[in-house]
Amino acid sequence: MSTQTKHTDKSLGTEEEQKPSLVKNILTIFAFIIIVIVGVWGAVNVVRLAPSLFSALISPFSKSDTELLLSAPEEAKSGTLVTVSWEHTARDDGFYTFSYGCRPNVAFVTPTANDTETPLACDTPYTISAEDEKQIRIMPRSTVVQTEVTLAVSYTDEDEDVIAEGTAAMTILNPTVSPGDGGENGDGTSGEPKPPQVSAPDLRVRIINFGILDPNTRAFIPQSIVRPTDTAAVRFEVANIGSRGTGGWLFTATLPTEPARSYSSTLQQSLNPGDRIEYTLSFSNITTGGGTFRITADPSNQVAEANENNNTVIYTASPVSGY
Repeated sequence: MSTQTKHTDKSLGTEEEQKPSLVKNILTIFAFIIIVIVGVWGAVNVVRLAPSLFSALISPFSKSDTELLLSAPEEAKSGTLVTVSWEHTARDDGFYTFSYGCRPNVAFVTPTANDTETPLACDTPYTISAEDEKQIRIMPRSTVVQTEVTLAVSYTDEDEDVIAEGTAAMTILNPTVSPGDGGENGDGTSGEPKPPQVSAPDLRVRIINFGILDPNTRAFIPQSIVRPTDTAAVRFEVANIGSRGTGGWLFTATLPTEPARSYSSTLQQSLNPGDRIEYTLSFSNITTGGGTFRITADPSNQVAEANENNNTVIYTASPVSGY
């Protein structure tokens, strides 16, 4: 009697058993394709939006914070008031400054109360509150027929960082001067070629800001009015705008204090062409009636410079009232 063994291969299954498995595989492949398509779409959009996302993370300022559009007449007659205005969105307790580049025989004043005028020194910022109108009235004064001056307005935020600046060119005309007395060069040469310049250093002094030192942190706080009890401070810059190194040099300062004080620096490091160095000079007991202080680089003319007329800057502090 033979014995038969019944063997069943369960791995193959019947046709009815294979159909659900096939449908399941098709659905799985379809779902995978959808996931791949969604992933690719998302990656493309992330790459496309990345610049704006990184820009928003890197810069805390919007485009309107860092853009300052300055408007000024293209031409102005000597002795005539003109208005310089600007467009800018300020979002904190900062301030504006107006300045103009130095040009021979040209200066500006701005009208103040009681029909008086405040002289504006070249390459020296004039502070304007961000709460005031975004404009300044200035009057050019020139002794030459025609010369071009660069005007600038900048905005400094509460952290003392300049985040916006605008510039404009203005041509100053003086029709009362004959062509033989001045010209496009602005220095009386009637447009004739200038002689070649000799290679030499050129120290230039520029006021950056006037204010006080915080009594606790000793940090500089820009403001135009200082009380007698405050520690007054002035920030200024000395730059070598010449074509050779200066060698060692000194600077002096005359301060508006009671009693009057003067300051003489120690020997300063040599400045190569294009180098600049910033100082903060503080002092107490400022005069209650305001006053002027004078800063002079190389007062004894020990440095043979290309221009000795830009070594001194004078600033007038606002008078203090009610103290």
